[in-house]
Amino acid sequence: MAERTEPPSPRQLRRAREQGDVPVSSSLTKSAVLFALLLALPDLALATAALFSELLKRALTERALTPDSLVSAVLVLVVPGLASSSAVAIAIGAAQSGGLFAPKRLAPDFGRLSLGRGLRTLLSPARWVALLLALATLGVVCALTWRGLRAGLPELAGQVGETRSALQLGGRNALGLLRAGACALLLFGALDWLRARRAWLGRWSLSREELARERREAEGDPDIKAARRRSQQILLENAAAREVREATLIVTGPAALAVALRFAEQDHAPSVLALGDGALGLNLVRVAHDYAVPVLEDAGVALALRHLEVGDRIPETTYASVAELVRAARLSQATR
Repeated sequence: MAERTEPPSPRQLRRAREQGDVPVSSSLTKSAVLFALLLALPDLALATAALFSELLKRALTERALTPDSLVSAVLVLVVPGLASSSAVAIAIGAAQSGGLFAPKRLAPDFGRLSLGRGLRTLLSPARWVALLLALATLGVVCALTWRGLRAGLPELAGQVGETRSALQLGGRNALGLLRAGACALLLFGALDWLRARRAWLGRWSLSREELARERREAEGDPDIKAARRRSQQILLENAAAREVREATLIVTGPAALAVALRFAEQDHAPSVLALGDGALGLNLVRVAHDYAVPVLEDAGVALALRHLEVGDRIPETTYASVAELVRAARLSQATR
């Protein structure tokens, strides 16, 4: 089998997306959810304290706490956290996959039950890289935790006998440690996504023979042909529009045929600056109006010049007719 040394083509990547294969890192999603929850943790703690205070007051005043009220209290605490974490998970997943929803990925793949395939996947280089990344993440989180504890324990020890102050200080330190750890997890989650993307590109890479075959097949792709024609048309229109600015006049004919001519006193004969019919011809006329270049209709002259190339001088058989048009164009410019 030929070695795959070429990057995947756009067509190959489209095929991958159609099959639901996109680079996704579950580590990035989990770390983003954890980071979002930690950002909301202070507000959640205050809401929990207020709710339990209300429940305690109700219990002390001997008002019955029904199961429905307890369930409602739990839902008030749990549902916002679950909703926000779900929203973050969906957003991060959509950002990684480009909003792809692939029903094919939901179909069962019994090939995954193969022991040999499972062992190959488990022992693959990508798995080893993921394992090393996870170990590095664990090491960084442990180092941050140790550093935070070593910095915060002496201050916490000075709060002996001050229960309220000690709890506040301990809560702030714990929250700071958790947020630092979440930032580290988020960073390593991003690195894991880069690893997943590199592995994905490797899976869909091509050999030179496959790339050549892709190019041959792409030549016959109607969408690619249409896109190429559109880009060529745009380039042609832009180039012709630039030339029209220097034209002496535009001669128009049937089927939106337009020929841009330039004639200076030192020229032996007028020459063709641009020509085209259909959409290109209409664009030449539009640009001519924008730059106050005279536009004159003469079907006979336009049809006689339509087979010339850009830069050609007009044939002698059209000298007299074109001379009349040039005089008319200059007269129209002089009377403006």
